[in-house]
Amino acid sequence: MKTCFSLPDGYAELQHIDLQKNPKLALLVNALGLLIFALGAFIGHLFVPLHTFYSMSGLRSCSAAWSCIFSCTNSYMGFL
Repeated sequence: MKTCFSLPDGYAELQHIDLQKNPKLALLVNALGLLIFALGAFIGHLFVPLHTFYSMSGLRSCSAAWSCIFSCTNSYMGFL
């Protein structure tokens, strides 16, 4: 599916990528997205170490933190 039908003057289409018809390229794009996510998680871990989620007092705050992490991860990965 093309996102635009005509390009402005002076622009030309260099490459057409169809992820629905090319499963290898779709897997590559998803793997790169997962790599970017893992790098972001690692950088985030440097600022807020993971053990802080385990040391939260009370079950309510801990479950709220994990549900937030789970929902953000799922929305990022597109499973919802």
